[in-house]
Formats: sequence, C-alpha cells, structure tokens
Amino acid sequence: MRFFALQTDLGELKKQFMLQDEKEILVTNRHGIVFFVSLLKATAVTVAVWAVLVTAFIFAGTATLRLLIGVLAVVAAVYELYAILNAYIDWRYNILIITTEKIVIINQSYLFYQNVKPIHLNNVRSATCESQFFGIWRCGVLHINLQEMIDNTTKEIVLPYIPQPDFVVSAIEQAISLEKKKASEEPEEQLPKIEEMQQKVEEKMPDAGVPPPETPAQSA
Repeated sequence: MRFFALQTDLGELKKQFMLQDEKEILVTNRHGIVFFVSLLKATAVTVAVWAVLVTAFIFAGTATLRLLIGVLAVVAAVYELYAILNAYIDWRYNILIITTEKIVIINQSYLFYQNVKPIHLNNVRSATCESQFFGIWRCGVLHINLQEMIDNTTKEIVLPYIPQPDFVVSAIEQAISLEKKKASEEPEEQLPKIEEMQQKVEEKMPDAGVPPPETPAQSA
C-alpha cells in the first residue's frame, strides 16, 4: 500500500530493482533505538512549549489571550502526534538490502519523500562500521566506501542506527567476494555459499523487523 511517497509493501519495492536470478542476502531496517531517539527529541520540544503555554495561560489577563494559548496548545499536540508518526517511519521504512548483485538503500523521510539508491557491488570498495551508544544495544554506523572519487577523496555513504553493524559489514564483504568470483564459478557452485550466508543472517538477525511484503488481501 502506498501513502503519498511511502510504500509500505517491501515486495513491491524489490520488484523495481531486483533481477529474476538475483538472490537476497540480508534485509534490515534501522535499529529500534532510532525510534526512541527521534521521539525523545520531539517530545522534549513539545514539553518545553507546553510548559511555556501553561505558564502564559495562568497569567493571561483576557479570554482572547487564553483562547490563543489554547489554540497553540492544540497545535503543539498535533506536532507531537506527527513526530510520533515520523519517528515510526524513520525506524520502520529506512531499509538496507544486500543482494548478490547490489546494495539498495531505501531512505524514507516523512510521508512525502522517498529515495531508493541501488549501488552495484562492483562500485563498492569496502565497508566499515563503528559502534553507537557504547555498543550496548549492538547499534552502529555503517560506512560504505565506493570506487567513485570526489575531489581525490573516496565517496562514502554513511548509515547510522544499523543493527549488528559488524555482521552487516561481513555480509557486504562476502557478497563482494561472491560477485568477484562469479566469472570463474558456475551458479551451481555459488548457490551453496549464498544459502550458507542466508542461513547465517537468519540465525544472527532473525528479528530485524523489516515490514513483510503485503498480501493481495492487504493491498486491496
């Protein structure tokens, strides 16, 4: 189902960029901590505004001024609801997909902006990661270094709030290795390696939380 620029059916998104013989290795959205971080920032602003409005309401001298303060309080409440929705979208629908051919980064901002960026594995030089929040929740920043150069510097894509980033880096490196060997290996030789990687992903990241593809009944 699509709401403005937000496509909630991951299966429909995959159809746009995955070839028929392309195998999916890893799919993950952002770490759940991003939801609480985004929500905390918005709530802090809302609470501060409400505190000012309550103080102003107490000392307001006229009914008109109190009505205006009430309207502003409603606006602040609507902003908080919108912030909750955006925090959910920021967590649930910013998705990283690793296949045997490419890395696909789906960036969703609010309901009105979506950017799908496929990066062929031939264009990936390396991947590295660093921990966030002292590594307590297995959350980190993923760095994808490309073959492209900008001002004599390697172009880099930075993705924060990635769950188990060390394992994601390992999956990318293995996918790159398989891509390089594709010319010298038959598909039958690569299939067991791909299935082994998929099994490791299932064991290591069974609760990645990616939205499941919609069924025909859901799409209707």
